[in-house]
Amino acid sequence: MRLQQLYEYLGGLLEVGVAPDIIVCLPESVGGLSEDAGMDLSEVDSVALVTGPYREDPSPKMPAPLSRSGKVLLLTSVNQDYGPLEHTHDFEDLTVEVPEKTWPNGWGK
Repeated sequence: MRLQQLYEYLGGLLEVGVAPDIIVCLPESVGGLSEDAGMDLSEVDSVALVTGPYREDPSPKMPAPLSRSGKVLLLTSVNQDYGPLEHTHDFEDLTVEVPEKTWPNGWGK
């Protein structure tokens, strides 16, 4: 998905009534390779602009991801250690500040 597509898609979600204060999460693997391995969800807490290898979704033309290299926007979440990416990707500083966490009415820390 391209940034403009994501922008329009998220705007469309708001237009159809998805609550603007809904938490946005990314999946993360838990438990390693054990039988108890599974997935958890972690809230997106920042964005990074990185250059390096990534997999692109070629559907509907092809069933398998394409290996690419280039600049991408990386959504990051709490509990994820992205340190290993610093060995394979170049990180750029973004001049846009990450919004401060807000709490909907009635929610507490």
